[in-house]
Amino acid sequence: RGAAPALTDVVGGTLHFMITTLPSVTGLIAGGQVRALAVTGETPIAVLPGVPPVAATMPGYKATAWYGILVRTGTPAPILARLAEAKRAAMADATLINRLREEGAEPSAMDGPGFGRLIREERLRWAEVVRRANITVD
Repeated sequence: RGAAPALTDVVGGTLHFMITTLPSVTGLIAGGQVRALAVTGETPIAVLPGVPPVAATMPGYKATAWYGILVRTGTPAPILARLAEAKRAAMADATLINRLREEGAEPSAMDGPGFGRLIREERLRWAEVVRRANITVD
C-alpha cells in the first residue's frame, strides 16, 4: 500500500512496526506519535541519540538508502567533469551537509567508479537475501 498508509496504521495501532526512511518519520518521532526502535545502518546516527543499529542485535544487518548521480555510458568527458565539480562544490557546502545530516543521511563524496562498485555490490547482496529467503513476487 505504501509508506504513508503504513505510517497511519502504525500511529493508529493497527500495525505494530515498520521500516521506513528517517525523513518520513522525524516529525512523528519528535511529536511522540511513534518511537524509533533501531536504525538500519551499521552505526548509530546523531539525529537519533540512544537509538541502536539493528546490527547491535543482528550482526551483519545493514539496509541503507543511497542516492547518486547517474549518466548514460559515453557521456562526454567535459560534462562528466562539470558534474564532478558541481558535486565537489555541494559536498563542500556546510549548510547542505548539515541539512543532509539532520535528515539522517551521511554525505559521501564517492567517485563514479566507486559508486558503480557500490551499486554492483548492493545488487549482489540483495539478490542473495532474496534467494536465501525464497522471496517471490505475488
